[in-house]
Amino acid sequence: NVTTLTPCLTWRIDVQVLAKLSHSHPELVDQLLLVVKKRLLHNLTQTSHLFQNIKEPDSLLNAFETCIIKPGEEVFKQGAPPPGIFVILHGEAEVWTDAPQGGTRIRMAVLSEGDAFGEMSLLSGDPTSASVWMLQGGVLLHLPPQAYYAVRTTVPEFQTELAELMFVRRGELQDIASPIVRAQDFEELDDAWILEVTKK
Repeated sequence: NVTTLTPCLTWRIDVQVLAKLSHSHPELVDQLLLVVKKRLLHNLTQTSHLFQNIKEPDSLLNAFETCIIKPGEEVFKQGAPPPGIFVILHGEAEVWTDAPQGGTRIRMAVLSEGDAFGEMSLLSGDPTSASVWMLQGGVLLHLPPQAYYAVRTTVPEFQTELAELMFVRRGELQDIASPIVRAQDFEELDDAWILEVTKK
């Protein structure tokens, strides 16, 4: 929603007119995309916990690449080498992991704009512990491992934020797993009451 705080004057371009203008003036589309990207990045620094304590977030953001994810596209597979850090600029991502008993997958989390993922495998060096999908597509910021190794010396507080995020994430996973582990000491219990399960 957009609400005016003071009297103002706005210009409105119809989408059909904009489409025609883009053919004769392709630089117009480039400028609009730049405006959208700047706004998304500004919103990210205001909403993402990963960037709120960074003294100069712009220098860090410049190290990230922008990725357009198509609807239904898998960002990375479970068991893949550490792919780096991803931050959601636009859209939602679902985190899925293989169930221990096999034959099913468990949805662990739904992430939205400003959320980050990929930090656990990057900091530990282990393969990814889950798969991440964007069913509706979206826009991600991606910091590959080599870029992270370069930027962590110039922005040391970023590594601190990632370590804190990993600590919180591991606590959340433990909270999910603990009721199942305790229940197995007493009786066989269907875990569908706490985890969403879908057939592969």
